[in-house]
Amino acid sequence: MKTLRNAGIATLSGLVMVIIFTLTIVMIVSSKAGNESTMNNTLKTLFSPLALIIGGLISIFLLFLIFSGFIGLGKKLDNKFLVVVSWTFFIFLTLNIIYSTFSISMKQNPLVKSPIDGTFEVAFLLLLSTMMVMLGVSLLLFKNKVSFAKIGGILYLCSGVLFVSIILDFLGVYTYLAAIIVQSIMFFKASKKLEK
Repeated sequence: MKTLRNAGIATLSGLVMVIIFTLTIVMIVSSKAGNESTMNNTLKTLFSPLALIIGGLISIFLLFLIFSGFIGLGKKLDNKFLVVVSWTFFIFLTLNIIYSTFSISMKQNPLVKSPIDGTFEVAFLLLLSTMMVMLGVSLLLFKNKVSFAKIGGILYLCSGVLFVSIILDFLGVYTYLAAIIVQSIMFFKASKKLEK
């Protein structure tokens, strides 16, 4: 089984899904901006428990494929730090998806935040930033063994630092998107080199 190639495909698929979902939300909110009850009903349908569970399961499956790529890369090139970071990051993101699914599905209005949401978001952002920095460091350990690993490592480091900086967190989104694209290229290149 071509774990690295599948990780590259899963990375691109996840990116496309996030872009489509984000554009859908923006179009719904902008088209129904004047009519709050219609917008709430549309968002309730979009964020229904069934839709959230299906979206969550698809996300967890894609994350499993992506992190299997990191774990496989770490095992093939004897980078134990990458293996540990990848498992930890996967478990962390999976738990976040499960929490978010239940949290959003219990609300009357999916856009209204409860007081616990703010605390959770701060804790999530700090942990996410830490995980990104650790993933970046583990990719930098490859040095020149894997094409694009150094660039990906630097982008993940920058993303982690920018997300936690608060003032420049909006820039973290752009460096994170760049890291995801580089990550996909890295997986495809590593697949050609290591999975013959």
